[in-house]
Amino acid sequence: STLCYCHETTSCPGLSWEEYCCPADCAHFQLSSFDLRSRLCRIIAEAPQELALPPEEAEMLSTEALRLWAVAASYGQGGYLYRELYPVLMRALQVVPRELSTHPPQPLSMQRIASLLTLLTQLTLAAGSTPAETISDSAEASLSATPSLVTWTQVSGLQPLVEPCLRQTLKLLSRPEMWRAVGPVPVACLLFLGAYYQAW
Repeated sequence: STLCYCHETTSCPGLSWEEYCCPADCAHFQLSSFDLRSRLCRIIAEAPQELALPPEEAEMLSTEALRLWAVAASYGQGGYLYRELYPVLMRALQVVPRELSTHPPQPLSMQRIASLLTLLTQLTLAAGSTPAETISDSAEASLSATPSLVTWTQVSGLQPLVEPCLRQTLKLLSRPEMWRAVGPVPVACLLFLGAYYQAW
């Protein structure tokens, strides 16, 4: 038998490890067991420049917090954080055009913006999926953690904020040095819009 660390017990002989310990359960366990909810809230609730850290460390910490949340959201977890941090995320998204206008664009800021867009992509996919789409196996369904709490209404207003960011970055195509500087942002915008229209 296999030890399942998410459930801190030996797995049921009748189920495979994948059936007994699905990724959603692992994500739920990690968020619950290491106080990640409050940690993510504390970090993301403040803009990088407001954190009591050197600028580079603050940018990197904010970026990694967004990436961690995006991973959890991809497994249907952490939706409750979206309701709590919605105003923070909207403010961060609204200042993206200004950050893209910085000359030259700051690489760490571009990474953070791309991570924010990746998070919003995962939350949008979660909001657009049905229980049948997120949980297909009966054994996994009986053992899965709480599904995403994000609804389509909560993400439907994101597209008008992301599209202008994409248009702004595409204007830099004729300036290779600027296009390289914005790095992953245009790709993250396209992935978000793809997820949005897929879930629509």
